[in-house]
Amino acid sequence: MSEEVPTLRVSELEVRYYGGPEPAVSGVSLSLAAGESLCVDGGAGAGKTSLLRAVLGLTPYSGEIELFGTRPGPAERRRVGYGPQAYDFAARMTSREVMALVARLRLVDEEEIPGALRRAALAEDRWDIRVESDSATSRRLSLALACLGEPALVVMDDPPNDPASEAVVRHARESGAAVLVAVTDPWPELLAALGESRMTLVDGRPE
Repeated sequence: MSEEVPTLRVSELEVRYYGGPEPAVSGVSLSLAAGESLCVDGGAGAGKTSLLRAVLGLTPYSGEIELFGTRPGPAERRRVGYGPQAYDFAARMTSREVMALVARLRLVDEEEIPGALRRAALAEDRWDIRVESDSATSRRLSLALACLGEPALVVMDDPPNDPASEAVVRHARESGAAVLVAVTDPWPELLAALGESRMTLVDGRPE
């Protein structure tokens, strides 16, 4: 029987910004199969977001990253659901507009948008109101983006300390998705939903 190909494999990852002498991320390796999960925690500036951005192809890196057994391209990236930090990413747009834009980019049927918004516990009376920067609506919209279209890999950056976050993680794992979550201070219920799998970064390196 052939060995299962990991959903995500990272080997000796390094991320540097602006040619600085110290890397933002260094020496990170991990592997996640379908249904597996990992919580990456650490203080401000530990390298959590830089790690996620490298996995998503949003920043240059050295080392190796594979999605579904291959070097990531557009087809592989479309199978990844991403919930970004909830700050200015949705300013001046409504939740429904943001979801529709991401659905088109990922080739997801827009009929799946209401289900994702409900899973994120975003009240329907907020769907067509402009998202305000760093609001509760923005944070729930981030959760909805992460689970839109039943992705094979769910990546969440600083999800809210809320039962909806735990529900999104559990649903993804039960659906066979791998889950990668970055958070400064993981709470017990989130760790339980993630199966207690955890990596702590200190100055960009695994502790």
